[in-house]
Amino acid sequence: MRKKLLILFCGILTVALLCSNVLIASADEFDYYGKQDEELLEKLQDQPGDSNVPVTVSFACINYAEAEEKTIDKLQNVVSDEILDIAYGDGNKTSLSKAQAEKQINTVVKTENKVITNMIKENNENSYEELFPTSKPEIISTGTSVSVMNMYLNKRQINNISKSNLVTQVSYYNAQSQKPEPKVPVLVSKKPYLVQVPHNLKAGNVWNIKVNNADKAIWSSSNNKVARVQNGKVTALNKGKVNITAKISNTYTLKCMLNVVNSPTVNRTTVNVKKGKSTYICINGKAKSINNKYTNSKYVKVTSKANATKVYIKGIKKGVSFIRVKINDTKLISVKVKVV
Repeated sequence: MRKKLLILFCGILTVALLCSNVLIASADEFDYYGKQDEELLEKLQDQPGDSNVPVTVSFACINYAEAEEKTIDKLQNVVSDEILDIAYGDGNKTSLSKAQAEKQINTVVKTENKVITNMIKENNENSYEELFPTSKPEIISTGTSVSVMNMYLNKRQINNISKSNLVTQVSYYNAQSQKPEPKVPVLVSKKPYLVQVPHNLKAGNVWNIKVNNADKAIWSSSNNKVARVQNGKVTALNKGKVNITAKISNTYTLKCMLNVVNSPTVNRTTVNVKKGKSTYICINGKAKSINNKYTNSKYVKVTSKANATKVYIKGIKKGVSFIRVKINDTKLISVKVKVV
């Protein structure tokens, strides 16, 4: 019995020793080195434990989603919702002019830059205070566009902060070989978007829609009887709704819906005219770039040119007849003419 107990005790002791060796090894082999660069490790080998070396401490990044939210909050009622949606959302159009849109986008970028810079500053200060609550190491410099601080630390301090989740890397700081600090990242989207997008157009109106952040686009209309488009130049033709599309290479397809609020009309649909004399009707809503098309009869004849908005009708023979005027290649209007 005693022998069995002795064997059991020896077994437990062996396991305990093995476990303690594993723990000691784990402690000795704590992966400081995943965060410490090779140059720093070499410097630390030659340094006494209490002597300081210049290091760059990189902190965990700020929350850029939070920076975006703070920027949007600051810009409420400062820039249009369309611009904020273009900058941070799925928006791809604005009714603003090209210059106005660019000005507001620049305001967003500048505001965002200040928000990020302030958040980085606060992150650096808070991380420093939490890592060094009592003994404050000497600071060489502090990052303004990235979450880093350059400071003097000894080996013990370096190993201690390497364990913290606040620290992502500790590297040797050499002032003479330092690269320029990178610029503050820009979160605002650089995607193309449409500017000068009208909500409503009247028949005959012409409107230029432009694209920011792109040189070329292939334009198309979902209904050429409602509106046509060429190189962003939209011509409203007839009442209805239409999608205007700008395709940029194979990457972006930008769409906007336009509402043409009326159809072309004439001021009179019944007229009287003496034989051999002329009268006229006036066209409203004609597009300048599209010629009228006239249908005459043996009783009456249109004598005006195809681009006229004041259309003259001449009586040829006594009787009642109709002329037909096709406006904007879409709207066909009949005018009853009585020749007396």
